[in-house]
Amino acid sequence: SERHPKLSMAIKIIIILILLLCVIGAGVIAALFFWLFWDDFQIIKDDLIIWISNSHVVDKDGNVIANLSSDEKRKIVTLDEMSPYLPKAYIAIEDKRFYEHSGVDIWRTAGAIFNTVFKGSSSYGGSTITQQLVKNITDDDESEGLAGIFRKVREWAKAYQVERMISKDQILELYLNILFVGGEGNLHGVELGAEYYFNKSAKDLTLAECAYMAGINSSPMSYNPFDTSTDNTQKIKDKTKTVLNKMKELGYINSDEEYNAAIAEVDNGLNFQKGQISNGSDYSYHTDAVLDQVINQVMEERGVSRQIAENYVYSSGLTIYSTAVSYTHLRAHE
Repeated sequence: SERHPKLSMAIKIIIILILLLCVIGAGVIAALFFWLFWDDFQIIKDDLIIWISNSHVVDKDGNVIANLSSDEKRKIVTLDEMSPYLPKAYIAIEDKRFYEHSGVDIWRTAGAIFNTVFKGSSSYGGSTITQQLVKNITDDDESEGLAGIFRKVREWAKAYQVERMISKDQILELYLNILFVGGEGNLHGVELGAEYYFNKSAKDLTLAECAYMAGINSSPMSYNPFDTSTDNTQKIKDKTKTVLNKMKELGYINSDEEYNAAIAEVDNGLNFQKGQISNGSDYSYHTDAVLDQVINQVMEERGVSRQIAENYVYSSGLTIYSTAVSYTHLRAHE
């Protein structure tokens, strides 16, 4: 009777070793694919940088008819405009070796495999913040069979490429501005998340509120405090404390006093206040149609997700000239 557990353990160890070899070889495979299929892996650097500059639409006479950066559904903020604890919270729970790896964290990937083999499922994924950013940029979400394997290889290759194009802080900044935060109306970015859940700016979030924001990242709709169909109170407390404990473990919290105060804030119930966020734009039908056409054009030409295309169109200092719905062109300010 003792042989079966030992045999089972031996099989699992063999599987782990095989999978680890696959993971280690993934970098070589990604590099090979990157060399052979450059076009499939190419990312434009301009798509990875957040430009905080007003874009606007003008009519045929040059009159401004829409100032895009004032649209409250698309609020982009820099790292300096966030609470210092907010980026740290996301790194702690999503990618603790973010500043050490080159786009793919071999140890995290191996850990996910280990948990899947020995526990039947993994409590966390193997994707780094850079890999998650790549997925959000490209909307490449194949997950089945060979298509899923090739998607992962493309993701590894692009993550490695991104790490060589822009800095770690730029990667983190873009990631925090385009990730899905739940809410109503398909909200993206931590600024809108802070407004929706706490009716405040991301720069004013408390340590505990930052931990909540990062904690819900894997499944925002499952931790919505305003959901009247189910009571998420305990789930929210447990998840937020998990992030706080991870932050403390990594030395991301300045003092025990701040940590204890944050735990007490969670125990007493976070002060959720639903912010009022517009579900539509104040633009005319004509302007909306023009913007939709330009965004679709950027998506098609650059092969990026709608969120990235919108960020580019709304915040890159563009002047969009419009004479009719069927005719548009855009030019960036020098």
